Amino acid sequence: MLKRLGSVALAVLVVATPAVAFAHKGGRTVSGQYNTIVISTDPGSPQANGSINNGVSFRPHKGERFISVVITDASGLPADAVVGQDLDGDGILDTSAEICGASTSPIAFEKGVRVDIWTQDGPCGDGTPAAATFGKIKATFTP
Repeated sequence: MLKRLGSVALAVLVVATPAVAFAHKGGRTVSGQYNTIVISTDPGSPQANGSINNGVSFRPHKGERFISVVITDASGLPADAVVGQDLDGDGILDTSAEICGASTSPIAFEKGVRVDIWTQDGPCGDGTPAAATFGKIKATFTP
């Protein structure tokens, strides 16, 4: 009886190994920097001079269908952000999902279209205190 259980356990392990190995690959990870802090060259001016880069854009590769996002902000707080796509090229996101510091599950996207991740000022949609000062956006694409 014990020998039979050992054989069954070995067979289950061999069958499960490829799926576990694939899951551990983790997909393709890319990252980019954002900076929403503008430093004025004229402290007396109500108008800030400088540039703001409040997000990143990534092109998915063939076979990638989902994206998971983690944002690390220098403030130590989560950053409120939108993950979306402009499907028709008019400069307006046609699909979007709001995240607070990180996606809670993989987000599906349309293949062949750039994925934009933009940080936003203020608290997250659920009221969680958040800040988008400057930091890193890490995205993992999976099939």
